[in-house]
Amino acid sequence: MTRRGIRRCFAAAAALVAPWSAGASPIVVKFENIPGPPANGAFVQSVAPGFGSQPPVALNWAVGPAATSHVRYWGSGYSGRPAGWCGTAAYSGNDLCLIDLVAAAGHKVLLHSFWLGAWPNTPNAPITDPVANPGRHSHWLVTDLSTNTDLAWSSGSGAVVLGGTGVTVSFPTPLAAPSLRLRFGPDGYTVGINDITYSSCVIGQTCPGDGGTPVPEPATLALLGLGLIGLGAARRWRLTRV
Repeated sequence: MTRRGIRRCFAAAAALVAPWSAGASPIVVKFENIPGPPANGAFVQSVAPGFGSQPPVALNWAVGPAATSHVRYWGSGYSGRPAGWCGTAAYSGNDLCLIDLVAAAGHKVLLHSFWLGAWPNTPNAPITDPVANPGRHSHWLVTDLSTNTDLAWSSGSGAVVLGGTGVTVSFPTPLAAPSLRLRFGPDGYTVGINDITYSSCVIGQTCPGDGGTPVPEPATLALLGLGLIGLGAARRWRLTRV
């Protein structure tokens, strides 16, 4: 086989591999990157509809009819960072923030992690005092909306947020569903969210553990492609020799 023929073989094999090797890289939704930025207290869904969405996944920051559950923007102060929070103009102690991540038909959304920070930046009262230090007594919950099943949640009655550094909630095995709802509260006024990290997968092909048809590994496809191309080239070589 000529050098030109070899180059063509590798190019054809790469074309076979490309559609399978390109995976969906995780998206990190940072409030540092919100357009504007908007004024403090602005409703995210109003000033930046679908902020952080990346097809095939859409984010909704205004879930349900109650505005107190709709996520709002604040530019600093949640453990030293911007964040999304919810509630009225004053602390009520009963603000449950809701965020939906919805995948397009035939896909699932995978939630990898998120970060929670507390207002104010550092503790100014005993952590056991839920009135003077309420944010550190909020918790989180992630629900599969397609089955109404709770997938993961914080536990215990103590604090989940530490004022100075915040807390990162990570899932070694990402939470996967056609649609997910992330809740945090009930003191959503004093707890803010940031760094929501997600990706997506194709149901029946690339979703982990869904029992779908196995997808060939890229290396297997490459070998198969090179083998088939090599057979074709060898056949052409033999025909030219006859």
